[in-house]
Amino acid sequence: MEQVWRAHAVSVLAVVLAVGVLSSGSPANETDQFTLPTDRAFADLGPFMERVHFEIMTEMADDLNKELARAYMGNRRYDIERLTAPGTVADRFRSSFAPGFIETMNLENSLRTRRIRDAYPDQITAYRTLGWIYAWAHLPIDPRRLVLLFQSSTINVHGAYMGTDKIAHFHDLGHIYYKSYLARLDGGMTPEAARDWVVWFYSKGPISESFTIGAIATGVVSNADLASNYAGMLFYQNLTEPITIAGETLPPMLELHEGYWRVAYHVRPESGFLRPFLTDHCNEALNPCVYEIGMRGPIRRRLRKDSARILTVYADESGAVRDPEWFRAKAVELRTFYGQDYGALVRERKMFSIGDACIFPGSDTPLDSTSLAEETTPASGDPPHSTLVSENASETGHPDVIRIW
Repeated sequence: MEQVWRAHAVSVLAVVLAVGVLSSGSPANETDQFTLPTDRAFADLGPFMERVHFEIMTEMADDLNKELARAYMGNRRYDIERLTAPGTVADRFRSSFAPGFIETMNLENSLRTRRIRDAYPDQITAYRTLGWIYAWAHLPIDPRRLVLLFQSSTINVHGAYMGTDKIAHFHDLGHIYYKSYLARLDGGMTPEAARDWVVWFYSKGPISESFTIGAIATGVVSNADLASNYAGMLFYQNLTEPITIAGETLPPMLELHEGYWRVAYHVRPESGFLRPFLTDHCNEALNPCVYEIGMRGPIRRRLRKDSARILTVYADESGAVRDPEWFRAKAVELRTFYGQDYGALVRERKMFSIGDACIFPGSDTPLDSTSLAEETTPASGDPPHSTLVSENASETGHPDVIRIW
């Protein structure tokens, strides 16, 4: 009975936390991986991200071990069980970062400091522009235009483009997913049933991307957000237990050795331990969003107008433009996390890949034959073709955030 009560209590707490995240504005951050520059390369921030995560794990293990030493000396069994519990490890790691929206702003600032820019000379560490795809997506009187003022920059992590908001989703909502998952296990569910429940509740429930947090707040249901949340849950799970991604078993990142925590040998800066989690699933250009009817026309026209630049950004390794079917197949592939259901919302007529919307060489029209006249157009006329201006040159942060944003 007590276990059932605890399961319900933690589930209620997860709902409250999700409401808090919603009110903080974190889920309302939108990002744009379509309108990217082609004249400079993006810095690969994968090693930087891994160093930050490695240092947090190391410090966290040291702190837990100090508390464990005192607990062992006093033979305090409750404290020993608590300090060696997976949920405690997840909580300690999560507490190393600020709440979602603030974490995104901290990361944005840290990536524009002189110290970061000096580490990646002549490369883009974070990019955003006023001329992004959502600039003209809503009517001028639509209050959601205010929400879309909070634009997340695009970054490159191990070769995958994603918004800075995806890192906050990974840490914040990934933690909420994981604690809800543990609560369902405490309530007697199997791991598979617990994971399915969490995925359903936060992707299609009352407080979810497809309802309150995404569709209502901005008119955008981001499958990339859902994938980031799910990958974050897997990350927290992998802190203390093995998991399988893409057929590969990943050993725990933290190990209990003779009663004390230690960081596993395979978790080192630049070892690639974050690669399985931060992937193309986080890229909203490759993993299409679902848009409400009024947004589809303006966004589709913008993609058609910018086809040449978009296809250049996503050319293959030799610089050749990929064919439309590559983008369509990629979008289908990213609907699951290497075969695992993360709750992706699929609405074929309300979403479109680059392969559907862009004009490819040798073709005057995109594959997508949907008439724009069938879709409401919020703004009058086509949005102006803005020159892309990177904010990478502005220093808005403080060098001290280089380690933990």
